[in-house]
Amino acid sequence: MTAPFSAWAAPAAAPSPSAGGAYGPIAYSWWWIVVGVLLVAAAVAAVLLAAGWFARRRKAKAERPMTLAKARSLALGQVEAAERRHAAGETTLRGLHVELAAAVRGYAKNIAGVDATVLSLTELRLIPALAPVAGAIARYYQPEFAPLPQAEAGASVAHARTLVETWAGASPAVPG
Repeated sequence: MTAPFSAWAAPAAAPSPSAGGAYGPIAYSWWWIVVGVLLVAAAVAAVLLAAGWFARRRKAKAERPMTLAKARSLALGQVEAAERRHAAGETTLRGLHVELAAAVRGYAKNIAGVDATVLSLTELRLIPALAPVAGAIARYYQPEFAPLPQAEAGASVAHARTLVETWAGASPAVPG
């Protein structure tokens, strides 16, 4: 008669490899679990520290203000390049005005700190500090969007150049 199962009963004999049996799993010490958890925690911490470092570095780089001289030089270079391409016949009158508007908007972004590249003419007009930019963009709308653009290329280039050379921006009060 066999004894009923009991926690106090003697365990069955482990199979012997020589008898064709298999060994049971090896019991690891508790400290291997601690080492594994510490390694995973160290890897997660390294990833978080690296991500934080790169984010701070990118933010610091983005927050560096552009000097007025550098912003003017950049914008004037864009205006001159647009004028050269139009004179060489590489762009149409419409393309010239698209490039001039992009140069003026980029200049406003670099000087005033407001991303004028994504604002409509109506939104530009709501920001008093960007009034000269809004005026230039309004001047370029007809040649940019009309079916038959009517504008004088030289006058538009001169207007863009004058705006960049004379307007130094201001701290805009961006409405709500």
